[in-house]
Amino acid sequence: MKDAEKIHLQAFTLSILVMVLFGFRKDPRFFYFMILFNLIINLYPVLVQRYNRNRICRIKNLYQ
Repeated sequence: MKDAEKIHLQAFTLSILVMVLFGFRKDPRFFYFMILFNLIINLYPVLVQRYNRNRICRIKNLYQ
């Protein structure tokens, strides 16, 4: 689970770099679209994985 979280965080930072480099030079609509796309595709899974990891750890500790 931690590996998937790292991959999504890396993709999120790489997408931010691409947005900064190309978004302001070309079309500002591209920049806004990429922000929305990046939040949905990369940041949301990271937050869900962190939430689920805490829940799983709590359940494991409850039954040990």
